[in-house]
Amino acid sequence: MSSRSSTLSRSFFFAVAALATLAPAAPARADMYKCLGDNSRPVYQETPCPSGRELRNFQTDPATVSVVPFDLTPPSAPPATVTRKAGKRENAASDQPGKEVKSTRARARPAIPPGNAVERKFLHAGMSEAEVLARIGAPDMKSGNAGRRGGARWSYLPSDGDPGMITTLHFQSGEVTQIDRKPVR
Repeated sequence: MSSRSSTLSRSFFFAVAALATLAPAAPARADMYKCLGDNSRPVYQETPCPSGRELRNFQTDPATVSVVPFDLTPPSAPPATVTRKAGKRENAASDQPGKEVKSTRARARPAIPPGNAVERKFLHAGMSEAEVLARIGAPDMKSGNAGRRGGARWSYLPSDGDPGMITTLHFQSGEVTQIDRKPVR
């Protein structure tokens, strides 16, 4: 082969390789079949089921998916106000002793966000205390200690997101063991 033809064939090879890398890849397709396997248990596979063993063909009967959004961001709340009596060390606006002054200073202990009362009906056994606090906030009433032997109970009174319902959670070792939802009249 002459040097000119080898140069042309090398150039052609590099041009084809460059075009192949720039061309969009064809999407991969994987078929899914649900078949009846051993011991009457369903088996999912990429090949068609043997005759009489097909439970579902996902190409002709695709699965339905429902997505429920879950938002952990608490609703914005105004800063906590502390009412106290004006004393000697107050600002100029409170020159009169004994007058009540409102302050927007944060409290010493951190406040747990209020949570979302609508989420109360989606609680389930096995959830941790932290997950419950993140979803629905601090309880209205507490009794016992969730980490101790006797367990604890947290009660949530009716609110705008869950009207007419008292929700009581029973904890054992920091996990929800039982949920009682009782309507109020």
